[in-house]
Amino acid sequence: MDSLEALVVGDEAEFYADSAYIGPHTRALLSRHGMADRVQRRGARGRKLCPAKRARNREIGVTRGRVEPIFGHWTHLLGLGRSRFMGVVRTRIQIALTATRWNLWKGARMKQLCG
Repeated sequence: MDSLEALVVGDEAEFYADSAYIGPHTRALLSRHGMADRVQRRGARGRKLCPAKRARNREIGVTRGRVEPIFGHWTHLLGLGRSRFMGVVRTRIQIALTATRWNLWKGARMKQLCG
């Protein structure tokens, strides 16, 4: 089992990813699990995308654009670029604590802005 297949639980409706995940293996995985393909497309060497694919990428980018800054913040500012621990359980706890920290920070900021 590869790392992408290990991430799929089975109850997902859609699979959002950047263009690095384009390929027959990913498409086979999506069809096997009945997920909608929301992988962004890229142009071939020296060729631009057609307008329909660019519009599709923009539509997918709206959803991805809301999530990617969170992971960037976790990676760069909260130290989750690498796991500090050996083992799945400790790493999951670290991620859960980081998510809690993020939610508390966002909640405090929201309260400060909105009252």
